[in-house]
Amino acid sequence: MTKFLIKIPEVINRTLASVNRYLMLNSQKVGVILSILTAVFCFRVMAQLAVYAIDISFLPTFDAWHSGTMTYGLLLCIQVVILFFMGITARRFLRGQVTPARVIGNIALITGAVYFSTMVLRMSLGLLLYPES
Repeated sequence: MTKFLIKIPEVINRTLASVNRYLMLNSQKVGVILSILTAVFCFRVMAQLAVYAIDISFLPTFDAWHSGTMTYGLLLCIQVVILFFMGITARRFLRGQVTPARVIGNIALITGAVYFSTMVLRMSLGLLLYPES
């Protein structure tokens, strides 16, 4: 078990190095990727708002989108602020005002992968343990 744990950082470093070599990201490429992700998030926010305002048959019900942990008005305000800063960040990268930092990018990539994996596991367990919900 100890040998396996010792090799994990080595495997992560090799994987990140190969991803970095493959992508060879510059400021404009990062800006395009950030712009696409911002547009996807904006679409999700707008779709949730549309479902809140009117009944759209091809989209899930509002209750399926909204967990109810905070009021929808507060959630919408926070999402708009997030979209604002995402847009500013994407624009700065597109204009070449920011140089991508590999270390920060790698940390964000690892953090995002852990978060994504956790959410997939959470959703899978929810579907397995509570199929009626």
